[in-house]
Amino acid sequence: MGTYEKFGKLLAETLNEHINDFDRLFSEGHFKIDKVNALKEWICFNMFIILQGIGAYFKDIKDIDKHKVGLLLDAFHNSCCDICTNKGAFANSNELIEVLTLSRYPAYLEALNDSSAGPLWRFGEEFCKRCGEDVSPATIVFASIYFTGGSIATKKFMKDLNIAKQL
Repeated sequence: MGTYEKFGKLLAETLNEHINDFDRLFSEGHFKIDKVNALKEWICFNMFIILQGIGAYFKDIKDIDKHKVGLLLDAFHNSCCDICTNKGAFANSNELIEVLTLSRYPAYLEALNDSSAGPLWRFGEEFCKRCGEDVSPATIVFASIYFTGGSIATKKFMKDLNIAKQL
């Protein structure tokens, strides 16, 4: 296994940990939609958060080869696809990538770029709507805090591993 695949798989394992938390969250009533669709939303939400952390990490690195970053991102997505199809959340990797690229990533990016209500507020609101949650201040704040904590944790994880020096 090459360097890109190794780090892509490590980053995808953080998604796997979030998927493992899903059953507890679902049983506690945190999602108001059916379990299959809730799991898909949870996966997309967490992949987006991890990607934001990856982006934040590389934003601080000067003179990084963009091709190497692309290879790492490909390895991350491939490992996530393997995890998600093995867990039965998506029928195949094409289904996951299609959902991510055609609807979830653009919607979450648009929410983060919406300055009318504050980007984290809109991001939390977008996630709540997709999960059938009440769009209340409490749920939006939770989703916003979860986003911030998750992206910071990903950035710190990458920094601790000193990934940029190893690519």
